[in-house]
Amino acid sequence: MRTGIRLTLLLLVLILADGALLLALTRAVDMGAFAARLLSLGLGIAGTIFLNRLLPAPVALAQRPGLRSLLAVVALLSYGIFAALTIRAQQVQPLAHFGASWLGAVAFLIVGLWRIRRWRDEY
Repeated sequence: MRTGIRLTLLLLVLILADGALLLALTRAVDMGAFAARLLSLGLGIAGTIFLNRLLPAPVALAQRPGLRSLLAVVALLSYGIFAALTIRAQQVQPLAHFGASWLGAVAFLIVGLWRIRRWRDEY
């Protein structure tokens, strides 16, 4: 499986699992938005790591410098954007903040991957 397709698949699984868990926790369990998002993001990351172990991995993915730290920053950035939007506009549904936070985080991921590729090609 190519690295780009694998990364896209894992990211989609993370976002869908995160969104479904956030919706379930805020609606069915009536949990607060901050705690629900933190729990849904943690469970989504755990599920993505489990799926990552099941899929065949190319050797180049494990050796790419900076990828793991970039993904950790993307997850933190997604939660940070969500928290900032939730604090500023509490009347808006958490799923709207969820979508905006992942849009910003994925944009950061794309720029980060582009920078890693450019840096790797220079050296």
